[in-house]
Amino acid sequence: MSDWYAAADAPLPLGAPFRPGLDALPARHHVWAVLKDPHGRPAHGDPRDALRAVTQPLPAIGPNEALGYVLYAGLTYNTVFAARGVPISVFDLHDRDLHVPGSGAVVLVAEVGAEVAREGRLKVGELRVLYPGVSNLLSPRAGQDPMHADFKIQGYETPDGSFAQFVRGQAPQWLAHSSRRSTRRSTTWPGCVTASVCSSRAPPAAPAFTPSRARCCAAPASSASFPPRPRRG
Repeated sequence: MSDWYAAADAPLPLGAPFRPGLDALPARHHVWAVLKDPHGRPAHGDPRDALRAVTQPLPAIGPNEALGYVLYAGLTYNTVFAARGVPISVFDLHDRDLHVPGSGAVVLVAEVGAEVAREGRLKVGELRVLYPGVSNLLSPRAGQDPMHADFKIQGYETPDGSFAQFVRGQAPQWLAHSSRRSTRRSTTWPGCVTASVCSSRAPPAAPAFTPSRARCCAAPASSASFPPRPRRG
């Protein structure tokens, strides 16, 4: 996979401010992904070694989707399993040459699709929590139980998780955050994210990280940068 790009397509620098609705979306963005080696074999291993910082084109969104600017992405067992390749390799689930993990995130809505805009539930600039459940929105079963409508866990069963500057999601995935959550109260973020994921019991040596570190909307001070550092005590 080549990581070369023209100057006009350069990604938003990490730490640079981004104002949804005012600043133009970049053509590329930074992601942290499990890659394949030069022989085409999945390069699984310890998360601090297997997750590599690369760039890729910004994902295009459909009419029923939205794009979020990631402020916080929690590290769960899904990410550890994706990195280590256990119990299966995530590359057995898709044909991509890289896998971006990350199940759930706190985001600022950066772009909405035509149908999402028409519905009016999501607006650019809003603070939202991304629930990592993806399903077939057009399935006859979607109105009964989305778990029976080709349900997948984003970032594990799909290669487009939230360990990135921007993440794409279906309209039902974007949940309102609690009124008690605020970018000024950084210690509330871990609970806000992990509540939307199946479990908040991440391994002790795997704290969360903030990929974007936006200055305009301060990233949580309590989160750690990637690669993760072991906790003390």
